[in-house]
Amino acid sequence: MLSAVFPQLGNSRFVRTVDAFFRSVPYLCIVAALMLAAELFSWELPVYYLYFVFAAVCLLFADDALGVLPVILCCYMTVSPENNPEHFPEQTAFFDPAFFTQVAFLAAAAVILLVGRLAVFCIFSKKRGFPRLLFGFAALGIAYVLGGAFSPFYTSGAILFGLLEIFSLCVMYFYFFYAVDWERAKRWYVPAVFLVIGVALLGQIADMYTQPDVFVNGTVNRYALFTGWATYNNLGCVVCMCIPAACYFSVRSRHGWAFVILECLFALGLLFTQSRGSIMFGFVVFIACMLVSVFGKKGLARMKNLVVFALALFFFSGMFYVLRDYVDVLFESVFSVGLDSNGRFEIWKTCIATFREWPLFGAGFYGTRGELISEGFAFPSFAHNTYVQLLSTGGVFALLMYLLHRAETCIVLFRRPNAEKVFAALVILAMILTSFVDVHFFSIGPGLMYGAILAAAERSDPAPPARWKTKKRNK
Repeated sequence: MLSAVFPQLGNSRFVRTVDAFFRSVPYLCIVAALMLAAELFSWELPVYYLYFVFAAVCLLFADDALGVLPVILCCYMTVSPENNPEHFPEQTAFFDPAFFTQVAFLAAAAVILLVGRLAVFCIFSKKRGFPRLLFGFAALGIAYVLGGAFSPFYTSGAILFGLLEIFSLCVMYFYFFYAVDWERAKRWYVPAVFLVIGVALLGQIADMYTQPDVFVNGTVNRYALFTGWATYNNLGCVVCMCIPAACYFSVRSRHGWAFVILECLFALGLLFTQSRGSIMFGFVVFIACMLVSVFGKKGLARMKNLVVFALALFFFSGMFYVLRDYVDVLFESVFSVGLDSNGRFEIWKTCIATFREWPLFGAGFYGTRGELISEGFAFPSFAHNTYVQLLSTGGVFALLMYLLHRAETCIVLFRRPNAEKVFAALVILAMILTSFVDVHFFSIGPGLMYGAILAAAERSDPAPPARWKTKKRNK
């Protein structure tokens, strides 16, 4: 920001060093390691101060705001189980006035810096044009705000929550579309952010099994598996969204076989989340990534990736067979539930009945299940299916606006495809599939990742060729 206002700073060694640091792999690893440390040891407040320092230095001195992307995505996943507001409202630090005041101050200061950096970048940098997903996001936002119109469930709380939903879904897209010089950004940067997040999440998955009440009567109670920021279902979705990052580097890296191993470890971590929906749909994504990893390479590199996949499959299959008694105990709560809907069929029937009663604009977020659950601003109950949710919340209008948004994303992803767009398509596929049986499309964390990946995919297009034509002079 300062180098844009004072161009002479841009040539200083300090500014060049700062800019290089925020675009480096060690920086990404530090941010992810801090995320894991905060979750493991309840170090949220010290990590938030460090994150703020990173963000402030980046926004003030770096050439653009790319360096704050990993901070924003990781910050959401820092909350420790001990500070989970839902499970431990009596002990969580987030309800302590001193803690909350400091976090609120850091958040407010960060927002001021983010807005200021965006304004400076738009003023002093070349024009960016209009984002291709602008119309679809706007249409979907209107559908969210109008959800429940002409029904008794259309309250101020429903309108506010609709605004929060569309904001969380598109804020990262619009901000990083304009606040980043994508012509200078390394194409591997955003996939690398997802990769380091995935590695850190493997540590959080392991930490879940150290929590109280997980092992009951010699078996694992999967309902006791949670972090401070997520249930096992939420965690499974985000891990699933990180698998394509390993796939990307298995194709783009000279040592792609090493990332194939990481790809398999992510899939193993997905199993240990014990989220049935994430496991079922995540392995569809894993197979797609496996095919890309193999056929995206040629010659000896393809053979290496294929051999590593075969060895990993053989090793894990053998390990599960040898330890089958322990596996039965470990996943008994999953096996006992089987294919039971866990109440989802009943929820869907109620939501469809709500849609039939208010087919045009639905019953809003607070009337999804046919009854007003809150007259104020609070998190409502969801339908655990994106399309059922859209129909019951916003009716036919919301579903059509969603399909318009989805059509725009498909155009962005499949027009002039490249490795970055394949990666983005697989990430979004993971979110869409797991949202068939859960609420991930309406969750804040996956929504932030969704917007960021769309911005990176759209800006990965090369600059269009010049259209100036030289007319030959008649001699």
